[in-house]
Amino acid sequence: MGKIKSIQKKNVVDEVYAQMKELIVNGDWEPDSKIPSEHELAKSFNVSRNTVRSAIQKLSAIGVLITRQGQGTFVCKSIINTIKEYVIGRSAGDIEDIWQVLYRGGFYRGGPILTSAISGIEQALWDIKGKALGVPVYELLGGAVRDKIRVYCWIGGDRPQNIAEAAKEKMEQGYTAIKMNATPEIGWIDSFTVVQDVLERVQAIRDVAGYKLDIAVDFHGRVHKGMAKVLMKELEPYKLMFIEEPVLCENEEAFVELKRYTSTPIATGERNYTRWGFKKLLHDGGVDIIQAVLFL
Repeated sequence: MGKIKSIQKKNVVDEVYAQMKELIVNGDWEPDSKIPSEHELAKSFNVSRNTVRSAIQKLSAIGVLITRQGQGTFVCKSIINTIKEYVIGRSAGDIEDIWQVLYRGGFYRGGPILTSAISGIEQALWDIKGKALGVPVYELLGGAVRDKIRVYCWIGGDRPQNIAEAAKEKMEQGYTAIKMNATPEIGWIDSFTVVQDVLERVQAIRDVAGYKLDIAVDFHGRVHKGMAKVLMKELEPYKLMFIEEPVLCENEEAFVELKRYTSTPIATGERNYTRWGFKKLLHDGGVDIIQAVLFL
């Protein structure tokens, strides 16, 4: 593995993300090669495994890394080499035409890796156009809508840990909302003790923070519809900010059914890509919060 620099304490995830990306760009991690484990990377960077996992998620979202179940995480083969012939020599201002050619030019369309590559190129083109015109990109897209935005902080929650202490720490840092994972992987129909474990973790946060801290619970697509119904109904008294990915996003029809079991807003979208990935979700009305990832 290439040389790893010491990590500063500010923006730790971004620094790890940047260094891992540099290792890939410099060829220290070659296409289709397996990268070191989360444990090994955490030790090398002297950070937590959660930090490493967040950096891997960011790199996976832009199509640089891919995690294969039970095998580890690998560097993606460079799709850029496949599509660069459609871009080189074109005017950087022809953003829409380039996007349409890249998306529609091949036999297969879409998918997280291809769409991530196209999105990366598109964002670069907007950046070039903005610099050429001397304006920030948001001015080209209709202008600013707000000058500040509320954020929440993820605190884990699905593995053994002091979840209440983590929530309290975020409150002291100034956060007004947190998000936690609901459960580790569970069965299609599982014991109610699994549900009880989730309720106890949420209750532990309410015990230390009351309703001064909003709580979002992420099912992370790990829960099947039968258990999602039970969990959502049992979580109702805790007045959650939202429930994320109660089922995987490809089960579009299930969101409408699950909505009948809760008044809590339902969120999804980080695994969807292009406008077509959201079309049915928006049409059916089973989702309240769309979590679009801009590089998909």
